[in-house]
Amino acid sequence: MPLTIKPDSGIPGGFYQNDFGGFNPRFAGVTIRIASQAAYDEFLSFLRSPTHGGLPGDKEESLGPILIRSVMEHEIRHYHDFLLGSYNGMLFRNRLQAVLNGIKALRAVKELPGNVFPVPLNGWMMLSAEERESQLEEWAAFGVNGEKPSVIPVPIISKEALLAPREPGIHAIDDDPAAVFALAAGNAAHGYANIQAFAQGVEDSAPLEYRHLITPANIQEVLALTVQLGAIWQAQGEQQARIFARFFLGQSHSPFARLWQFLLDLSLRGMPDITGREGELEKAFAASFKVMTIGTWTLLGSHSKEGGSVSPAKRLINLLKLLLADSAEADTPGNTALGVAATWDCWDKALGLNPWRESLNELLDWANRGVGFYGQLHEMSEPGWEKDFHAILHNMMKAYADDQRMLIGHVLEQPEDLVGVTRYLGLGAGTLPMPLFRLQMDNEAALDLSTLDQKIFEPVMTADFEGGVAVLSYLLKTSPPTYHQRAGDAIAFEYAAQLCDMAFSQQESYGRAPLLKKRLSSDLERTVGKTLRAIV
Repeated sequence: MPLTIKPDSGIPGGFYQNDFGGFNPRFAGVTIRIASQAAYDEFLSFLRSPTHGGLPGDKEESLGPILIRSVMEHEIRHYHDFLLGSYNGMLFRNRLQAVLNGIKALRAVKELPGNVFPVPLNGWMMLSAEERESQLEEWAAFGVNGEKPSVIPVPIISKEALLAPREPGIHAIDDDPAAVFALAAGNAAHGYANIQAFAQGVEDSAPLEYRHLITPANIQEVLALTVQLGAIWQAQGEQQARIFARFFLGQSHSPFARLWQFLLDLSLRGMPDITGREGELEKAFAASFKVMTIGTWTLLGSHSKEGGSVSPAKRLINLLKLLLADSAEADTPGNTALGVAATWDCWDKALGLNPWRESLNELLDWANRGVGFYGQLHEMSEPGWEKDFHAILHNMMKAYADDQRMLIGHVLEQPEDLVGVTRYLGLGAGTLPMPLFRLQMDNEAALDLSTLDQKIFEPVMTADFEGGVAVLSYLLKTSPPTYHQRAGDAIAFEYAAQLCDMAFSQQESYGRAPLLKKRLSSDLERTVGKTLRAIV
């Protein structure tokens, strides 16, 4: 069975996607999305080249190949930003809580009365008794015999209650499946509600012209795009860098591209006027250091000291007010000539925020406490699936803490290395932590297992497809001695997180891969022993 793809959509080279990467903390690494034969061939050729040589150099070509050859640098930056700051730490913390409790809840469902499991469960929890009855009537109207389905018992919890703070702890309860499910499902729903609230981050107080652009995800996308542009310039050539800059800074209307354009214009204020004689590439390079200084600083807040204001969106808006007010003055917080550390010090002081060094050290302390918590949880567990899963969570937390300590230790000593694109890309192997790399087949794509180069890749998830075995995702093999243990933990955690995402939230854990969606839906039904019904 060859790679199965959707018909190309007229884009030269067979590339019909402009997004080849994806970072989500459900997988402790980098995901590269493949949805066409051309993209697969290009990436495989790139990996097989010992020095990544043989690249086109300064010639005109389409955007797709340029993106697939530089996606790794883009996604590595996302991983480093994931390790940095309280905001991303809070997302990771709630992800662990959601999955820890979600899996426990799902395994208790088989023992509950009822034959229907409503998805997403968070949505069903927030429905009133009247709203649930209306949904049951709608399901009955489209059922085979017109009878209302029997839904498992789920407590009614308001959105406000889901978002209310909860004290972390390890609770002892009896073996009653209904009690186990109610407690675990409530805690999982709380984690997912917090993830959604944290991730949205749109700031209503921002001026209308850029309010909808400023989200935590868009800010981190600007950081990764700036790094990717530098990587393209270094490895592929000036012409490829111009094509990339022309698209994202001149043609794209995506929110993150528009935010990048806005921050470039802001950063160029006070610099020699180049807009009349240079293009997007020159402007991007001229402003990249300040854009990176701004974007990275937004991640360095303290949740314990700043609360909801730790959101990178809120921090960026407050900083923009300061920079726009002070941009005409010579020695102000907007003057990155002071040096990165001194500039961040200035911004923290001017805005009355927790010093960035203290915030990073607090994050290290939290990670160490997390390692202790999950280690204790593992030790207290009875032998069986739960103890095995708690071991995975403990290993995940320890790997996260180790990588975070390595990154933050370097940032505290040399913050310029995370801000200067050339310096960042030029850091030697072992200077900063490296994530796992996984490729995922998107849309209708699937790879025949027999054609997978298993010297380079290791299959992760497969499915029966057209009489053969289809590979839906696969890992890029790396050499560190801890690779296999870490990869095994990451894969097991992601699978549990995908089931929980599908059960509790509206997050599409299968991405753009319908074959993966089908596999996960089947696995979730088998886990809960009930029929899934989507809330409409």
